[in-house]
Amino acid sequence: MAAMALIAPIAAGARAAEAAGALAAIAGGALLARKGAPLGFAAGGLMLLASIVYFAVTNTEFHQAGVGYAIGVAQFVTVPVGLVLGGAAFALRPRPLAAGRRTRMADFAPDGAILAVGTILLGIGLGQIANERLMPPMWNWVSFLGLTVTGMLVLVVGRSAVKAALCEEDRPPEGTRRLLGLLATELLLVVGVAVMIYGALNNLVLGANGFRTGFKGNGEGLALWAAAALFLVGVRGGFKLALGNRGGAGAAALREILYFAGVFAFIVGERSVISGKPPGVPIGGAASAAALILVGALFLLVPARMAAKQGRPRPGGGESVPA
Repeated sequence: MAAMALIAPIAAGARAAEAAGALAAIAGGALLARKGAPLGFAAGGLMLLASIVYFAVTNTEFHQAGVGYAIGVAQFVTVPVGLVLGGAAFALRPRPLAAGRRTRMADFAPDGAILAVGTILLGIGLGQIANERLMPPMWNWVSFLGLTVTGMLVLVVGRSAVKAALCEEDRPPEGTRRLLGLLATELLLVVGVAVMIYGALNNLVLGANGFRTGFKGNGEGLALWAAAALFLVGVRGGFKLALGNRGGAGAAALREILYFAGVFAFIVGERSVISGKPPGVPIGGAASAAALILVGALFLLVPARMAAKQGRPRPGGGESVPA
């Protein structure tokens, strides 16, 4: 990022914004390197903020200021790297939950942040895979701030608040309370992802205000979108309800893989309903490069989320609360 800020032929204001993003990323990396540094949120937050600012500035400059393709793509490929590093930072050095302390919303937020970033990265990869070559996305601040960020807040803040409220000081939720809590978190998951991806597609693909574009509609896409939502709530949620914290690492990995598969279909279906085109994942010349972005998303959504949960033991003892 820092190198691109120096060599890209762009306006001084944009160059300053890129440089600020690069410095924020470096600061985030420095926090990670410090032993005993307060984890994840400071480092990961800085790196994610850097990537977002850099993404916005470089996308705008590429499409509006005539920045050359080679430089535009070089700028673009640094963003998925920043998102992966920033997202993974939330999983490092997790804070154990002190015995007897009531669970707080902040105990669940790192996992929610990884979930949101990994899902966005999956959407970016799917948006590139059909292109003949990598293409820097568009950018629209209204869609990003009004829709994408709103969806992220539902995933990070909303779900974390529900999970914290469900956990009592001396024991995890059980019976009907656990069932209703799981249903609430899974419904928030579907709503948050839907709003976040709607904003991201309007922002990055259309470069348009998502409050004005709406849905063109596609019956097949709607069916896939609904089926994926039911899969996330019913199949994945049912799996979580049935196993709870039992099954060890294998069950935990399968839970995250189920999310990856479900949200993959969810994004494809939602994209179809927005664009009016039949659902599918056409393969273009950029598929090999896009596959690396998808691998980064898979890394965040499976092993990174599993690692983030290791530092979140269940109140009253036991393994981490399922998310």
